Amino acid sequence: DPIELPNIILKEFNIDKDELYFMNRNIEMKHPLMVKNWYDHFKPKSVLDLGCCRGPYLYFWKWFVEDYYGIEISQWAIQHSFVDHIMIGDVSEEEPYDKIIDTENFDLITAIDVLEHLTDEQLNKTLNNMAKYGNKFIFSIPFIGNPDLTNDKTHKQFKTREEWIKKIESHGIIIIDPPADWAFAHQLLIGKI
Repeated sequence: DPIELPNIILKEFNIDKDELYFMNRNIEMKHPLMVKNWYDHFKPKSVLDLGCCRGPYLYFWKWFVEDYYGIEISQWAIQHSFVDHIMIGDVSEEEPYDKIIDTENFDLITAIDVLEHLTDEQLNKTLNNMAKYGNKFIFSIPFIGNPDLTNDKTHKQFKTREEWIKKIESHGIIIIDPPADWAFAHQLLIGKI
């Protein structure tokens, strides 16, 4: 796995680890299908995508909403993004939210395959930020039992579905099940304040 190359080799050959991680994360057929499901369900006017990578979901959100933004920590991912509305930042810090948000909270905040990459402290701060700046939420998380959880060496959180629900709800977000006909419904949770 090239992600596991030692830092000394990466530095010697001027290889950006983010490029290795993000370069094959392209727009896929699932992205417009999922965004359409989500739009039809929530009808948001504004969307914030946390840890949005290169913005594949944002690329399709722009068809449905005027206010769509992403926060991403990887400079490489932003430089190679599919949309312009991505700002660099750590989703666990308030600064990027404050720079994006105007006067009202986001109608929908998505955290698609991002929470499992955070430390315990970052996770708590991110969930607090989500509850502070959003009204409705979509979480996509590989739960224990999903092979995607252990296949990615950058994952730091290993929880069952029930443990994730308890964790998210401890931050004031009420969790409900997504519609059964949504793509990847087995790893999605819907939240609301």
